[in-house]
Amino acid sequence: MKKIAVLLVIIICFGFIKFQIIDHSFGSDENWSEYLGGADRNHYSKLDQINLQNVKNLKVAWEYATPDSGQMQVNPLIVDGVLFGVTSSVQAFALDATTGKEIWRFGDPLKNWASTSRGVSYWQNGNDKRILYT
Repeated sequence: MKKIAVLLVIIICFGFIKFQIIDHSFGSDENWSEYLGGADRNHYSKLDQINLQNVKNLKVAWEYATPDSGQMQVNPLIVDGVLFGVTSSVQAFALDATTGKEIWRFGDPLKNWASTSRGVSYWQNGNDKRILYT
């Protein structure tokens, strides 16, 4: 009986693994609206504007520097052409993803902050869209 139960558990586990391997990766739109690109966290985008032939020609389009000191450890999100992130003093910010121009910054800068915030989250339900920041 134990052998049958173990065999059943193994079969069920392989079924879940097979389900996870199905392509749930980042879609072909221009958003990067989840941490690490998607629910599967594979850091992958199907966008093909940059490829093996032209990657060597890339140049810096813009840079963003905050007036804060310290490390900025954030996995930015891009939603509808806006890049969202968090500074090292834990202020949320939004930038035009094409130009790098700051659209807004939110929150009082925390001095002597002993930790880092690694970002924001995006939520959408129909036309209701929100950036979550804690």
